[in-house]
Amino acid sequence: MKLILISHPEYLTNESRFLNRMFENGLEILHLRKPSSRKRKMAMLIADIKPEYHNRIVIHSHYSLMMDFPLRGIHLTESQKRKKLRTWIKQKQLLLKNQNFTLSMSCHHLKELKKNLKKYAYVFLSPIFQSISKKNYGSSFDLSEVKRVLSKTEADVVALGGCEIANFKKIYHLGFSGAAVLGAVWKTNDPVQNFLNIRREILYIKASRNRLRIAEKN
Repeated sequence: MKLILISHPEYLTNESRFLNRMFENGLEILHLRKPSSRKRKMAMLIADIKPEYHNRIVIHSHYSLMMDFPLRGIHLTESQKRKKLRTWIKQKQLLLKNQNFTLSMSCHHLKELKKNLKKYAYVFLSPIFQSISKKNYGSSFDLSEVKRVLSKTEADVVALGGCEIANFKKIYHLGFSGAAVLGAVWKTNDPVQNFLNIRREILYIKASRNRLRIAEKN
């Protein structure tokens, strides 16, 4: 079960320090999402993150930054998916620079999981639960239907929306491959400790799953 952190949508004081500490403590994937940011300011934040962690960063905008930093990949938002030709050209340009970059995207309807999604490393499905970071943004999914669809899709699907510690076991049993967290980390003044608590729970779930697999084999 993978854990993905989505950045706060606004720039925070000491944000790069927070992120560096999270990377040092096991953060494997950061989605850098700053909807209203200028390219230059986003580049400055990336530059403040230690270079050894750049290959763990996925960006939601200003894709040309992939040319300037050895980033992990790009994420297609709803607006980018609508700009099909422009996005296709950008992807081809990026492939010339980095053959190994990952591609991910956002989904908001179960029918999207029935499409051919092989080119995506993973996709977000949201909102699964009541959002922590967005007021009045709750789930309209029938979770039993979500579980049925996930059991049949070949896509690597990550839950987004209301992903906090109390919901992680449910996320795992629904069949998601991971969880993307935002509000659960950034909602207090100690985001690093929030991240550590969440990562500890994910590791516990992974260990429990491994113990169960071993017991089933024996």
